[in-house]
Amino acid sequence: AMRGAINNRCADQHENTLYLMDEQGPYAFQGNGVQPIGAPIADFWKDQTLDFSKKDTWFVRVDPLEELVLFFVTVTGDSGSRPRTAFVYDIRSKTWTKWTYGWDVGDCVKLTHSNQRRLIMAVTDAAFYVMNDGLTDGTGVSAVSVNYSWKSGMFSWVESDQGTQRYFRVSFKPTTNDATINIKKYDNH
Repeated sequence: AMRGAINNRCADQHENTLYLMDEQGPYAFQGNGVQPIGAPIADFWKDQTLDFSKKDTWFVRVDPLEELVLFFVTVTGDSGSRPRTAFVYDIRSKTWTKWTYGWDVGDCVKLTHSNQRRLIMAVTDAAFYVMNDGLTDGTGVSAVSVNYSWKSGMFSWVESDQGTQRYFRVSFKPTTNDATINIKKYDNH
């Protein structure tokens, strides 16, 4: 297929499909054919947004529970040496989102947690996070501040004469201390 992988951590599989990232961007390989899934985010690989000098720390991981593929990369201007950004591919809806973390991400591994296959993320704040389940850091600390940013792809609005209401839904566990959440909505980019 004339494609490869940036390093040995830039490949992961789910349901007989191999998800990879090379210097042209993300793609999927199934059987003997390449599926070019990365077209919607291809500009990031072309416009010097990514810091290719740190590409040896990039990696790809599949969240088997959520059926998401996370392509971890470093962005130009990031202060750390490891990825803080993940381009996330939803396997079922075939859509992309961009997630940004408040710390450098070293890697993720798949483990069985609460009788389910989950991703465990290791980050530079000396903690391990069970993705989609809060945190586990072994210290018994009950309240930890987590910086997190998520940017969705574009959603199309259905035109209606009935005054359709639109809303955001955020699920979280209540905190014992005061906390703030900021939500921004952009119309027309």
